[in-house]
Amino acid sequence: MDKILKDTEYLEKYLPYSLPVLGRQLSGDYIRFIIFDNEGVAVLCPYDELILFLHNTDNICRILERINNEFKEVRIILYTDQEVDTKVFKEKYEAVEENFLINKLEDINNYEFLSNTGRFAGDNDISDLVRLEKSYIDEEIGWRKEERKKDLHIEYREKVKRNQVFINGEPVNCKIEIKYQYKQYMEIGKIYTDASQRQKGIAANCMENFLKWAALEQLTVVLNTRKDNTYANKLYTTAGFSKIGSVFYLIRKG
Repeated sequence: MDKILKDTEYLEKYLPYSLPVLGRQLSGDYIRFIIFDNEGVAVLCPYDELILFLHNTDNICRILERINNEFKEVRIILYTDQEVDTKVFKEKYEAVEENFLINKLEDINNYEFLSNTGRFAGDNDISDLVRLEKSYIDEEIGWRKEERKKDLHIEYREKVKRNQVFINGEPVNCKIEIKYQYKQYMEIGKIYTDASQRQKGIAANCMENFLKWAALEQLTVVLNTRKDNTYANKLYTTAGFSKIGSVFYLIRKG
């Protein structure tokens, strides 16, 4: 059943950590979503993307089939706090799995500043942020054509203006990008450290300072990370994050 979302009461009750993920859509005037009785919520977002939150995966195949019958060309991103047997995807979907992590920041005394250099980026840091982002693109996705077309200076001027980038200090070797904040929930979108400066505790220091700030702001922080990224998962676990579920990126075969 499609509805106009007037408030987030349902999500706050059953799937509170969906709020930062959906923050951009929820802040708009209209969002189309489907409630599966006692099972979850499917949200149709811009750019042919459907985000599916399930707290009951017993009928996952039926739900996916229902979605595909109505929305044939969308990419599905599935969030769930339940264990899922990926065999149910293999016949019809290509699936990439990530961990969905949370840091509730219940006691700010757990987050002592390792240094006082962590801060939000300013206009004078934009060149360094662009340098780091170019390194990230080159390392992670090999400078795909669509990424080459980006004007990174414009992009990071906007992010700096909105206080969406936290850095380690000088020199700028690590950045934490805030993807979205909705109410008391915040989603981290990207964390990147200069390849030549890794294994020196810079990312851990930057994260510690960021979490101290988030704790003082009484924010709950969530993020996704690849399941096979041992280094990143260790960093987040050490910083106090714990896994609350999984994220599956599903692309229908054929």
